[in-house]
Amino acid sequence: MNELIFRSALNTTNETVVIVDTDLTIQFANARFSTQMQAPPEDLQGTSLTAVCEPDTAATLFEHLDAALTGAPQALSGRNILNRRDQSEQITCTPVSADGTEHTDDTENPPAYVIITARNETATGRPDESRHQMEFQDPVTGLLNRRSIRIVTDREITRADRGAPNLALLFIMLRNFKEINQMHGHTIGDLLLENTGIRIRESVRKTDYVFRWEGTNLVVLLPELATPLDALIVAEKIQSAVTVPYRFRDLDLAPACHIGIALYPTDATDAEELFNCANSAVIEAEQQQQPVMHFDVETHRTASDRLHLRTGLQRAFERGELELYYQPIVDHAGTIRGAEALMRWNHPEQGLLSPGAFIGIAEDSRLIAPIDKLALYSAARAVVEWGATHDLFVTLNISAINISDSTLPIVVSQAMIDAGLKDPSRLKLELTESRTIENREYSRAAMDELNTMGVDIWIDDFGPGQSSLSYLKHLPVTTVKIDRDFIAELGRSREDIDYLTGIINTIRSRGKKVVVEGVSSREQYELLRTLPIDYLQGFYFSKPVPAADFVRQVHAGRPLPL
Repeated sequence: MNELIFRSALNTTNETVVIVDTDLTIQFANARFSTQMQAPPEDLQGTSLTAVCEPDTAATLFEHLDAALTGAPQALSGRNILNRRDQSEQITCTPVSADGTEHTDDTENPPAYVIITARNETATGRPDESRHQMEFQDPVTGLLNRRSIRIVTDREITRADRGAPNLALLFIMLRNFKEINQMHGHTIGDLLLENTGIRIRESVRKTDYVFRWEGTNLVVLLPELATPLDALIVAEKIQSAVTVPYRFRDLDLAPACHIGIALYPTDATDAEELFNCANSAVIEAEQQQQPVMHFDVETHRTASDRLHLRTGLQRAFERGELELYYQPIVDHAGTIRGAEALMRWNHPEQGLLSPGAFIGIAEDSRLIAPIDKLALYSAARAVVEWGATHDLFVTLNISAINISDSTLPIVVSQAMIDAGLKDPSRLKLELTESRTIENREYSRAAMDELNTMGVDIWIDDFGPGQSSLSYLKHLPVTTVKIDRDFIAELGRSREDIDYLTGIINTIRSRGKKVVVEGVSSREQYELLRTLPIDYLQGFYFSKPVPAADFVRQVHAGRPLPL
């Protein structure tokens, strides 16, 4: 019998028959499959099966085809996998060799083709329950679930490696659903989530994939993009579709989203790395309050470094790696009157780190409270030790997070009791001006209580662009530290000196003392000592030094710089 007779037989059977090669390219499709796909057989031949089947229902088929291409026959059941008539099918995948014979375990070469046959179960009254719907579809949204992502992504990466165009993964972080659930209940929230999934599905091609990752995070996989720029175009289209408000009980419920984009093979070499890159991009988009962001290697490296620093910072307490350094605060003559306590981290790999490298991380991770507490206890003990021979004070910068904490005065009191500090005025707490204004109500309450205890409050980094001087008189502070930006250009013009003098006089007229920080040269020092200020501080006199070195500076009994 010739090939025409075989084709005729396959075209008259009630079963769907499709033959694909190792790339899942259709080599033959019978008349039944052609009818179901509503496409002529000649158009289907040479087309990828992944471009024909519905991505939301075919994930399990692709998984079984992968297994069949290793030489193991496969069987599965499901709904709408190889048809579009809402019917349940029993499908078999039979691997065959290049010569058309059935592939067996003892065959040396891998299969060249897979023969896919599908039989309609619904018409015969056989079970209609689709196992793959429970395993690979999300019950709330109807989208592919997290389990199917890896299967489909691995498949598309394999196709990309064989010459398919660009592959992009979009990680979508939906926002405002927490508030929607809280105000209207999870039923409405789930309904909106389902409809948002539909909006996204309608924003992409039929050959693209939409998954529910977890919670309100979704993933879109875009195979065969003509150019990498197309991923951004699709992301912006999704962004526009998602953010259209829903009307509910005379209210506009407006979801929002951030989208992170990663490309294969530009950004990643495998599926897991592709997920991680897209996830990194969407986190950065959220932090930067941007709707869409591409994965960036440098940004990812910075985020990774921050994560490692955060982990190391958690262990720094146990290892005793945190240490206070002290920078002298001097009078007009250069005589040491006190010091600012500054935390340093003796990092086991990166060496000595200044606060700028880790305080921001500490505030974000709520590690700032134990750091401030360690600094308070250490500074109080240090000033008591110095008091045996010298009447010195110590200042300490307190995080804005902790100044809003009602327990701060209690912690300060305990630190002084633990150290045996009898004179509270020798311990002074510094608060940055901008943060004090941001937390004005809570800051004022804490400052009033600390003042009642006898602890002086200083305002740090007072400079241009901050609060008005009129607000300063209402703060219960004793001293203002003028920011280094005020003196950076000092000496270049008489106007700069007059301007600084006016600021100093205004502060003093409100009953506050003045400290100028950031003094870095002899020229600045000579100019500043002619102005009505109380103290000076800066690298010209001394860098921050360990406690033992600071004590040696004090014992030297000479004006700084030594």
